[in-house]
Amino acid sequence: MTTKRAPKSSRALQTLQALHEALVAEQKAVSRLDAAALERAQADKQRLSAELVEHKTPLPEEADAFRAAADRVLRQARANSALLSDASSLMAARLGISPQPMTYDSRARMRHGYSASTYGRTL
Repeated sequence: MTTKRAPKSSRALQTLQALHEALVAEQKAVSRLDAAALERAQADKQRLSAELVEHKTPLPEEADAFRAAADRVLRQARANSALLSDASSLMAARLGISPQPMTYDSRARMRHGYSASTYGRTL
């Protein structure tokens, strides 16, 4: 009796799936406000993104699976971005840090400014 083994996934698909797992770990870290876990997730995302660039293309028979995995990564990254933005805003409000209007720096890049305030006074 022979057992049929599933075909081996390409490194590109495996890396993309690992990137999704790193994004899920990041989401959990943000929800727990776990700075150490956020740093680990950031390092994992950078490493996996660099690996993904090296692998470039999946196996032809994995094109549909690769597209689906890429879509999951994109959706998770967008959700994490919104979550991180909301968490940052909430923490700033709790700490009494209020955002200043956006301004331009010397290279015409948009910048956010923050100021700490106590009892309505800007420090």
